[in-house]
Amino acid sequence: MLRFPLSPSCFGYFQYDTRMMKRDLKNYRCRWPQCAISVILIMALAACASIRVPDAIGQMPLTEPLPDTLIIPLEQVKGFGPFSPSSGFLREMAGNNPWIAAIPEVTGIPDTLSDLRIFVRHMHFKQHAWQSWKAGLLDSSHVMGAFSTWGADSSRVTAQYLDLHVTIATGTDSSGRTRVIISSGTDLTWATAHILPDTAGTEPFPHRESMVVEPISFEMFDGESVITASTWYRVSGPVPFGIPGETRPMLVDGTYDHRRANLVLGQDTVPVFLQNEFLDGSYDHQKSYLFIGHPPTDRPVTPYMMAGVGEYVMIGAENYRFEDVRIDGSRIHLVRERDLALQTGTQPGLRAPELRGEVFATVPQDLDDRDPVSSDTAAVVSVPSDHAGREPTSTDPAGPGPASTDTSNGPLSSTQIDIEDLRGKWVFLDFWGTWCPPCIDEMPYLKEAWRLFRDDGFAMVGIAYDEAEKLARFLEEWEIDWPQILEEQRGPNEILRSWGILGFPSTFLLDEQGIVRYRQLRHYALEQKLADYIGFSGKAGDRLAEGDVVIRLDAEELMALPQWPSDLPDTGSAEVAIMADFSLSGRTPLYMVDGKWTRGFYAGPGEHRYRLYVNGTFFPDPRNPRLVTSDEGQKYNVIAVD
Repeated sequence: MLRFPLSPSCFGYFQYDTRMMKRDLKNYRCRWPQCAISVILIMALAACASIRVPDAIGQMPLTEPLPDTLIIPLEQVKGFGPFSPSSGFLREMAGNNPWIAAIPEVTGIPDTLSDLRIFVRHMHFKQHAWQSWKAGLLDSSHVMGAFSTWGADSSRVTAQYLDLHVTIATGTDSSGRTRVIISSGTDLTWATAHILPDTAGTEPFPHRESMVVEPISFEMFDGESVITASTWYRVSGPVPFGIPGETRPMLVDGTYDHRRANLVLGQDTVPVFLQNEFLDGSYDHQKSYLFIGHPPTDRPVTPYMMAGVGEYVMIGAENYRFEDVRIDGSRIHLVRERDLALQTGTQPGLRAPELRGEVFATVPQDLDDRDPVSSDTAAVVSVPSDHAGREPTSTDPAGPGPASTDTSNGPLSSTQIDIEDLRGKWVFLDFWGTWCPPCIDEMPYLKEAWRLFRDDGFAMVGIAYDEAEKLARFLEEWEIDWPQILEEQRGPNEILRSWGILGFPSTFLLDEQGIVRYRQLRHYALEQKLADYIGFSGKAGDRLAEGDVVIRLDAEELMALPQWPSDLPDTGSAEVAIMADFSLSGRTPLYMVDGKWTRGFYAGPGEHRYRLYVNGTFFPDPRNPRLVTSDEGQKYNVIAVD
C-alpha cells in the first residue's frame, strides 16, 4: 500500500508494501568500515538507553460485563510486528522549497564529503508546520491549507518550538563511496552524528534488513505538555525511483517500531497492536491504525484488518470505537458502540458515506463492437484445443481499450453521479491522482477489471485529486472511460474529507447494498473479488476469452495426467495462474468457465514464453511441445503469434 500527501508539499509521504514490487527489487548490501564500528556501537548503545524494550508485554485484565470506556496503555516494541513493512521517500531540501525557511540551520557537515545533499524528516509534520508559522517562518496559506486538507486540530499542536527534526545527509567520501549521516538533537549539528556505511545498490524499496536502523529521540506535544519521545529510525542510501519532478535518487526511510498490549478476557489473552504507518514518530488521528486479535500466520496484518481513529474493533462480543490515541502511541481510548448497524463509514462492514459529484470526463465507447477473427489468427494453448479469439486493437497487456476522445479542453460532461443510484451493483471507488506513481501502476489492473466486468453488475468511479488539464490529458492518453470526479488540489475537497482520504491510492469495493466490503484492493485482487461475486456467466465470460492468445486448460484432463502432482488438492480448490511476457506482472489468474481454466491475452506478434502454475507450483503444460529451458534453468512453454 502506497500513501501520498494531499498537499503538494515536498514533505509528503507514502506507505509501500514491499511484497508488491518484489519483482523489481535487488538487495542492498551494507559494508561497515572497520574504523567506524566501535564509534557507532558506543553511540548506538547510548541512544538506546532512551528507548525501553519490554521483556514481556503488560497484561490488562478485563471482567464481564465490559466497561463502556477502555483506556489501554501500550508498550513500545522494536520492529514491524505483525504489520506489513512500509517505507517513505525523503525529498531533498532544494532552494525553491517554500518550507526550507523553517528548517534549523545545519552545521558541522564533514568537509570531506562531496556531492552533498540534505534531507529532513519531521517526526510530526503538523507540529513542524504550526510552530514554523507561529515563528513567522512560513506563510499562513501553506499551513492553513495543510491543516484544512488533513483535518488537523490546533489543540494538538503548540506554538512552542519543539526539537522534532531528523536531518540526513548523503555525500561521497574521498574513496568514492556514498555515505549516509543521521543527526537528531536540538542543535542539529554533525559533530556527534552517526556516519553510516555505504548502502549502494539498485533496490527502490529496501527490506528492513538492508536499511540502517538507529535509535533517536525527539520532542512532541501531547495536548497538555511537551514530552520526549523515541523511536528507531531507518534509512537507506540514495535509490532511484520515478517520482514526477524528482530527477535525482531519493532516500527511503521510516521508523521501526509499533505498540503492543495484552487484554486478558477470562482464559483468553487478546493482543492489541498499534501502528503509525512507520513513516514518522507521531501517532496522530490521521495516521494511527489499531488491530485487536491474533494476527494471521500466513500473511501480515493488512489495511483490510485495521481500524483507524473513529472506526470500530471488537473485544469479546462488544464493538468499540477507536476514540483517541496519545501522540506518542503510549495510550489508546476506546468507547463501546451499542448501535453499530446504524453507523456509516469507510470501514469494511459499514454502510458507505454519501458520494456525489459532477462527472469530469467520459469516453463512451462499447468495447464489444469488434469483429471476431478466424481461428487461424489466434494462438491458442488449450486442453483440449478449442478457442475463441477477437481482433486485437492494442498490444496493451491490459487488453484493448476504447477509441480516445479529445479531453484536452476540459470536462466533456456535466452528468452528476451519485453512488445511491448505483445500488444493485458492485461499485469500486478509486481515489487517485496523475502525480501518484503507485496510482498509475494500478491503472492496467483497473482497466482489465473494467474490461471484464463492466455492465455485468459492476460500476467503477474514479475520484481524482488533481488538476483539470493534467487529468484530461491522462484520461486521453490511457484511454480511460469509467466516470471520474475531479477534486481540485486547491479546492474544498469535500469528498476526500467525508471519506477520510489521507493518502493515494485509496480504494473501496462496495456491495450491492452499498456496504463497504473491501478497501485497498491492489493488482489482481479487485478482479478476483469480482470473479467470486459476479462470475463469468454474462459478457464477462466472453471478454475473458478475448485475445490473440487464449489459454484453455481442461480441468478433468489435467487431473488425469500422470504429471499432475499427487499432493495437490482436487480441481475444485486448485488455483491456476500463468506468468508470461504478455501478462501484466507476476502470476495472472485463470478462471473456471465451462469446466476449463480460461484467460485471453493480447500478446502481439512474436514468440512468447509462459509458465503455468497450479496452487503456486510450476506445472509444465503437457500439451505444448514447445518447452524450452532458460539460461537460469527455468522451463518455459513457448507459443508463437503471427
